[in-house]
Amino acid sequence: MDRLAAWPVTPIDYAAVREAIQLSGRAGLSYWDALIVVAAARSGAKTPYTEDLQHGRTILGVEIVNPFLAAA
Repeated sequence: MDRLAAWPVTPIDYAAVREAIQLSGRAGLSYWDALIVVAAARSGAKTPYTEDLQHGRTILGVEIVNPFLAAA
């Protein structure tokens, strides 16, 4: 469990919530997906791995990767 404490944490504050609401409308994402992208961008993450967003799409400098897609 102590190993988890070493990972950086990105707080979700009022500004992040507002940014996610705006991004949701602009990018056609659900609020929760937009919040994930906002948090990833704020933390400096460049590649979140998820099957819930469009593979290969770049939003706020974050490139979405679906790790479950078969390699071409």
